[in-house]
Amino acid sequence: MSTVPAVRSFAPIIGQDRALFLLERALLRPSHAYLFVGPAGSGKSTCAEAWIQALFCEHKTGCGSCAECRTLASGNHPDRHVWEPDGKNTTIDQVREIIRQADLAPYRAARQVHVLKADTLNTASVNALLKSLEEPPAGTILLLLAQSALDLLPTLVSRCQRITFGLVAPELIATWLTRTAGIDPVRARDSARRSGGRPGRALALASEPEPPATRLLENDDLVQALEEAEMLAELPLLTQLQVLDDLTDQLRDVRIWLQTGRRDGLGRPAVAEHLGERSASRAYWAEVMRRVDATRRHLAAAGAARLAWTSLACDLAAGRAVRPWSVG
Repeated sequence: MSTVPAVRSFAPIIGQDRALFLLERALLRPSHAYLFVGPAGSGKSTCAEAWIQALFCEHKTGCGSCAECRTLASGNHPDRHVWEPDGKNTTIDQVREIIRQADLAPYRAARQVHVLKADTLNTASVNALLKSLEEPPAGTILLLLAQSALDLLPTLVSRCQRITFGLVAPELIATWLTRTAGIDPVRARDSARRSGGRPGRALALASEPEPPATRLLENDDLVQALEEAEMLAELPLLTQLQVLDDLTDQLRDVRIWLQTGRRDGLGRPAVAEHLGERSASRAYWAEVMRRVDATRRHLAAAGAARLAWTSLACDLAAGRAVRPWSVG
């Protein structure tokens, strides 16, 4: 039986029992570095915050009422550091600043924690960080988040304790949405199905207005596709990103449908079947996913919406014309 009290700050996290078990045990003797790995929206960031709260808590439970928990809740705890990438990547200058701060003693807690997105580190940034991972400063914990360990340098992965986050059953997500967020049960079930097993994505789907429908994945008329691209480019940036998220959800479904032929687990089975009938080539849909991801990155980095959507519309029309796509 664990000697660590039940962790109250873990209560909002669902479907990650193995990860929570390992992290609860780690409160007794934490490692110098952790790598949280799992799909976007699976709960990595939420769990990181919950674990930090329990680690700093005077009772090691994330009680929410002690001085350390209250300071964390205010967002002003001096020993919790969350680093966002400077643009697309966490730069080498940012990593040097992390290292400089990591060499300092904690201000008020027994340890300081630095949270950063490992998949935003480039080779130079990783190499700069490796020294701190090889010779970790006393009292400092690095907490890295990534969607896949396969995208990271093995030298980085091997120096961290890996905690894996998986996809969550739609039924569990739907219950969680209704119980904790007050979402209507019908909408909760629909959002859970469409989320692909990601609670964070389900909450966004249930809380946000439905994005405008788009026919870019199936429209064979280039003129109409370009007209739709013009319309999408005029939407607020957040809405444009929601449209891309919706396209990504549809592409995920069609790829699963083509691979398994099963409807269970799909957000919109009828859409997946319809698109799969238009092209049964998984290579084609993988390339469409790549082009959608490239559009998202372009919008986030450059914001040239008209160019981004026009390029996507042209790419999709060209791809359909030479089906399956010539992937090179």
